[in-house]
Amino acid sequence: MPLISVVIPTRYRPQLVQRAIESVLSQTCCDFEILVIVDGPDPETVAALDNAREERIIVLALEHNVGLAEARNVGVRRARGKWVAFLDDDDEWLPEKLQRQVETATHLGGNHVFVACRFIERTQSMERVMPETLPTAGQHFSEYIYCEGGYLQPSTFFGSTALLLEVPFTAGLRHIEDTDWLLRAMGHPQIKVAVVPEVLSVYNNKDGDRESKLTPWGVPLAWAKTHHHLFTRRAFPFYIARLCLDASRAGEPLSTFVGLLWLATRYGRMNGRVLGYFLAYSFVSDENLKRLREHKKVFTRRPESPQPSLESR
Repeated sequence: MPLISVVIPTRYRPQLVQRAIESVLSQTCCDFEILVIVDGPDPETVAALDNAREERIIVLALEHNVGLAEARNVGVRRARGKWVAFLDDDDEWLPEKLQRQVETATHLGGNHVFVACRFIERTQSMERVMPETLPTAGQHFSEYIYCEGGYLQPSTFFGSTALLLEVPFTAGLRHIEDTDWLLRAMGHPQIKVAVVPEVLSVYNNKDGDRESKLTPWGVPLAWAKTHHHLFTRRAFPFYIARLCLDASRAGEPLSTFVGLLWLATRYGRMNGRVLGYFLAYSFVSDENLKRLREHKKVFTRRPESPQPSLESR
């Protein structure tokens, strides 16, 4: 049996998924299987993968498109390894990624373990290391993600198969399936968490047709109404500002802003900082808002003394 099952969902991107697979095959830790989930009819990708003469690669071609969340679940249910690592088909891993995460997970111990890592984000115009700060012991993940801007990219996700079977991704959920899973998983009573401080993955954020841009902003809004209990009252207004308010700017009446502000107040606790974000996203021009983001004045606060540390719960 392999130690690790690598799950790579893909569709209509045969060249990209082959690049992702190559980054897995280049790992210093070699005790793994690669489960490529072809999400729906895609003869070109299946044909390209059939040419890969590597016994560790297993191709699961689904008859129907089930979406990213359920495609990951299909891979988890098929996994034979003790650990599961997710890789998006357009991303890549650095050679020591799996080795470092296995070491960290083994150090934590237990059957309900989650390990992420720092990564490089690449766009058409820049390259940066993220996240700037790592979660600390006792910090609620909703506050880490939305108050501190601590983004954990899905291609860094590594966890115990037992945890992922108990807490699967929500089938059919779009755009926020990663946030939904993280916040639910972090609530597991036996969860142990760590973020490796080294840069071990590459997030190629160059595709203009990403799910986050294609999904109507009402989807994350409706999810938040139902799942507000997953947030602290401090974090909830930040979520509304970051995922709903900015997307609703184009062509929406003032009543939309008022409604979002009311919702943030109902389930959250407003303060001067988040209220400033609401005002900025609603009344500052797109050009000036872009400048604010570039200078990291919106949704980013860097502590004076970052504390990269293991978190056990």
